[in-house]
Amino acid sequence: MDNIHNQIRENLEKKALAKSPGKHERNVKDLRLIAKTTMASTKASQARIPFLVHPTKGKVESISEMLTVATDFYTELYSEKPADSGIWNRFLTGLPKRSPQNIDKLEKEITVVECYDALKEMTTGRSPGDDGITVDV
Repeated sequence: MDNIHNQIRENLEKKALAKSPGKHERNVKDLRLIAKTTMASTKASQARIPFLVHPTKGKVESISEMLTVATDFYTELYSEKPADSGIWNRFLTGLPKRSPQNIDKLEKEITVVECYDALKEMTTGRSPGDDGITVDV
């Protein structure tokens, strides 16, 4: 979790540094100074986000507080959450069960030969998915 938190914060700091007007600001480690230089260079610009809403503090407007809010939000968003098995059990109720023979077939490794055979059976010049990549590739 701390690693994700640090990566998000570093990315946000890099973005703030990229918008700073001079090269000397890029060497500055202090986030408050980065925020001040960013604010000074973009004060006339209305393109920046004016505030974020913190869950307990409410509206925050300083760059450092907004970075903290954004970092916390994305850390929580991408953290692992326990699955509610009751929901899955209700969802899967009534579906047919797999036989032991089918389980063995479904859980075995997919071979290169199987992949090659599947690709050979596909129509050339057409894309099987939304990415637009054809089988010919």
